[in-house]
Amino acid sequence: MRNFLGKNLSFAIIYFGVLLVLIGGLVSLLFGEEGFIEIKEGQAVSGYWVEDDLFRPVDFSLSLVDFSVEFYPEKHKGMRFVKSYKSLVTIKSGDSVLKEGTIEVNKPLNFREFNFYQYGYDEDRPYETILQVVKDPGMPCAYIGYLILLIGMIFSFKRIFLAYKWKPVL
Repeated sequence: MRNFLGKNLSFAIIYFGVLLVLIGGLVSLLFGEEGFIEIKEGQAVSGYWVEDDLFRPVDFSLSLVDFSVEFYPEKHKGMRFVKSYKSLVTIKSGDSVLKEGTIEVNKPLNFREFNFYQYGYDEDRPYETILQVVKDPGMPCAYIGYLILLIGMIFSFKRIFLAYKWKPVL
């Protein structure tokens, strides 16, 4: 009876974790959003563009303090290759600073339910950058689901390994 309860409990935990991951994915699909901000140094914006003609306002402003591009020293057939580019930004509400940070490629800045990614730049406009804005409200639910799924798997495997009698091979 005890083995039956342990097996069912571990499967119930695993299924509950999978259910939370699926719910998080559905919430992201229904309520998540991606957009872009094109911003110059010294400029502040209070929203992002979801499409070419649809602007989503937010209750804070994002300012680009500094934008820099670093190139590799060698040139190949007259071409320069980008080593990295990054944006130093400040997020404010009124006069109070809510967050400051640097956005680099593959190193986003997280603020509330928004993630700001370094998306691109134009060589003809060296003091301007393009940031991708991702609003993903289902992510916390999915992360909790993954954690519960992991706990259920550990619980299930622990029970299996403890039940197995190890015999040394001579």
